[in-house]
Amino acid sequence: MKPEDKKDFVTKSFEVNDDTIALVTEFAEQAMEEHDIPMKTAYSFNIVIDELVSNICNYSGATEMSAGICITEKDISMRLEDNGDPFDPEQIDDPDLELSVEERGIGGLGIYMVRQMMDSFEYDYSDGKNICVITKAI
Repeated sequence: MKPEDKKDFVTKSFEVNDDTIALVTEFAEQAMEEHDIPMKTAYSFNIVIDELVSNICNYSGATEMSAGICITEKDISMRLEDNGDPFDPEQIDDPDLELSVEERGIGGLGIYMVRQMMDSFEYDYSDGKNICVITKAI
């Protein structure tokens, strides 16, 4: 069973443009405020949202996306879905943090950060859409 199959997500659609990151972040922040999510959890969740939505906006070629949020007593989850090119973050190796920035090369650090900050990070490509679900315990 996929995480999105067992949760009730409140979902909103967005056009992918220069305002998308701010709009998705605002959507998530409002939901977290309504549920009194602790500041530390909300802060890390917002960092991850910014990273993932930035990737969608800047690299995927997507024109539309949706963000769904589900908050329970135990955790907070967000489901991001876009119509961009398939991109499986699970195929990205963790960067070698022992190397200097120059030696390490470009890419992978943001996805690594997402994996480290979230309790769950899942990806699927279905019906022509990238689907990413992140979950953080409260």
